[in-house]
Formats: sequence, C-alpha cells, structure tokens
Amino acid sequence: MVPESEALNYVFGYTVGNDVTAPQFFHEDGHWTIGKSFDTFTPLGPVDTFCIHVEAKLNGVKKQDSSTELMIISIRKMISYLSSVMTLKPGDVLLTGSPVGADFVQAGDVIECEMKGIGTLKNTVVAAKKRVNTL
Repeated sequence: MVPESEALNYVFGYTVGNDVTAPQFFHEDGHWTIGKSFDTFTPLGPVDTFCIHVEAKLNGVKKQDSSTELMIISIRKMISYLSSVMTLKPGDVLLTGSPVGADFVQAGDVIECEMKGIGTLKNTVVAAKKRVNTL
C-alpha cells in the first residue's frame, strides 16, 4: 500500500478526461459497466505534470468549474486506498470523478473539458447507431 504522504511520488502527470456516460444503460445488466463502456467513451487529452483546476462547458455554457482541492476524496487518499485494494501499474489511468454540474447531453451537443495549463478536450456528441444483437 502506498502511504498518502508518498502518493504523488507515483503520479506521472495529469490529463483531461471526458467521462462519457449513457445512464439509460446503467441497470440493464444489473451494473454500470455498459453505460460507461461504449466505443468512443472516455476520450483522454494531453498530459502535464501538474494541474489543480477543472472546467467543463456544454455548448459554450460553463457547467463545471472546480479545483481538485474541493474533491470529496483527495488524490493522495484515492491513490493510497486504491493501491491497497488493487495492483496499480505504470501507465494506469485513474479518473477522479466529476465536479458538481454534470448534465445530460444529446446529439449535436459540444462538450469542452479544460484543465488550466494542460489544454481543452473538445468532443461533439453523436447519436448511437442502432445495433442488432446477432447472438
């Protein structure tokens, strides 16, 4: 287990991630996995070694604006805890969660996730193609 006091020694850097979710699929199979796992979900942006501020806009309207200092669970505590229940390896990506303000989106919406000093990850929402189950 990594002690909280040493947790940031194990961080390579920070990046912007758009944690795309399809809540209509959360409980179809009894869990959230499907609603978080479609192709193109969770795009990641550029990497930097330090960042503390997160902002998100939906169609140009600011929806989220928060510092990592306001997270319910600190990054240090998160790394320490996760290292006690799973093996973390170089290259693993940990998503910290979302600041208050997440909203539902629809086809045509544009989401911009920004971390000052790192950059902006901009994605346009497209409608899912209807898929026929062939099993």
